[in-house]
Amino acid sequence: MIAPVAYATEFLLLLAPGYAVARAVVRRSNFDLAATPLVAYAITALAGYAAFWIYLWNPLAGRAVSVGWIAAALVALVLLARGGFAREEALPLALTFLTGLFYLAVLYLPSTGIPAANRFFVLRPPDNIIPQLFAERLYLGLDPRHLFGDWLSSDRPPLQTGIQLLIRPLAFAPQYTDVVYEIAGAVAQLAWLPATWLLCVRAGLSPRGRALVLALAILSGYCLYNTVYTWPKLLAAAFSLGALVFALPAPRAGRVASFACAGICAALALLAHGGAVFFVFPAFALLAAARRLRLDRALALAVTSGVVLLVPWAAYQRFYDPPGDRLLKMHLAGIVPVDPRPAGRAIAEAYARTPPSEIVRNKLANVQTAFGAAPLMEAATMSEPLGPINVWRVREREHVTAALGVANLGWLALPWWWRRADRTARRSVGALLVLALCSTAFWSVALWGPGATVTTHGAYALVLILFVVLGAALAELPAPLQHTIAGLALADLVVTWIAGSLPDAARVAPSLDLLMLVLVPLAATAVGIALVRSAAEPQPAVVAAPPGDRRRTQVERPS
Repeated sequence: MIAPVAYATEFLLLLAPGYAVARAVVRRSNFDLAATPLVAYAITALAGYAAFWIYLWNPLAGRAVSVGWIAAALVALVLLARGGFAREEALPLALTFLTGLFYLAVLYLPSTGIPAANRFFVLRPPDNIIPQLFAERLYLGLDPRHLFGDWLSSDRPPLQTGIQLLIRPLAFAPQYTDVVYEIAGAVAQLAWLPATWLLCVRAGLSPRGRALVLALAILSGYCLYNTVYTWPKLLAAAFSLGALVFALPAPRAGRVASFACAGICAALALLAHGGAVFFVFPAFALLAAARRLRLDRALALAVTSGVVLLVPWAAYQRFYDPPGDRLLKMHLAGIVPVDPRPAGRAIAEAYARTPPSEIVRNKLANVQTAFGAAPLMEAATMSEPLGPINVWRVREREHVTAALGVANLGWLALPWWWRRADRTARRSVGALLVLALCSTAFWSVALWGPGATVTTHGAYALVLILFVVLGAALAELPAPLQHTIAGLALADLVVTWIAGSLPDAARVAPSLDLLMLVLVPLAATAVGIALVRSAAEPQPAVVAAPPGDRRRTQVERPS
């Protein structure tokens, strides 16, 4: 019983203060009300980032901040309950909560507390608990440097560590520590869902199209796994999408506020996981090439906001726990052991000593892998049984095309959709497709290779925007075909990830948790109901009411 209660508690306590502030930001800036949950996540992340630095300075002061956040959450919950929720913000928030409940029920189906590293595969590296190890050392007042083995605390960004510290006091007994951290990490990763929702709204998808996009993403093993295996890659993806959306302000939105949010989200994405650079850089390069980034006060504020957030962490890496560049050397120069050289020099020397023909072969192999045309890397299948279901599960984890699952049928529907869609839809969805291709090209060239472009080495926002593109195309098919496609996605999830992974989980948890066995179908049904309700939603463009008007909204009907 502890897992569902703990999940509801942590979800509310983590997001409530940020949500209360987000409402004010959204109203004052005239953002879409659908942006409220993502803005709430951004405010929570900023608070967590501040908490990280306070804990590093003084653990007792950090604990006071955590207790203050929890107290603020209780007050915010009362205020939010009194104010009520507009439909446009309630639907994505409810869907996010219910999806998290479903995912955690699937995770804990063999046993509450089963490590996520053992749930779906025989064994995964401990990357998902690195934020936990970092946070725990800070909470206990220990030196966080030399985190474990030959890895440093500066090798990975600290955003999720800070978010988890906000509610660390909830783990008041040692037996609750792992569950509290797992659930807090999962709540953080769930930011991908309101971010994808907002992208669908800004791309002009119909409610039915948006519901199909989200159904295909929610029912993918890729999103399930990367939400509960709590490395902060979906968190980075969420803020990457946020940076893109806010860099293209809605007509009535304040340009300065929107660009400030874009800069903050871009920095938060990089502070969550460095792989976000493979999406953020191409996205802003394309915006600049399309002349969507005017040199004005709004852009200056966006750049300043991002730099202010990134500089402290760069200083931590450079001066407090140097060098903090091991992953750069590993992925961009193929250097796996600890290397004392500066990253720029190490990368330059790696290219200088490698024959050009080999470099070209490496990059071509990266392109093949990015499109799923290469075999799985040996490290990906190590210790895993080689049955077809197990191999497909690994592919859905590692390869972009496999991660999309049945959404790949959208490639067949895309030409037909293109001929039927109006100009606005073609422009928005077409731009996302171009961004996906540019991101893939940049990723393939930047990584050392060969065949390094597995999803775990890239920007998870790439997969999310492909769900949007392909879902938009599939949404124009007749309703029975859409329902069939969603049913196939559900079947893939059940066979490949829920039931198919139980033999691996049985190695550490041989029996099933009866409560979770009941909760899985109940939560899945609730998610389905939320998706159906969102598909039936009317499609006016809703923006926040002007300052001083608490609940009214301005509605623009399509002409």
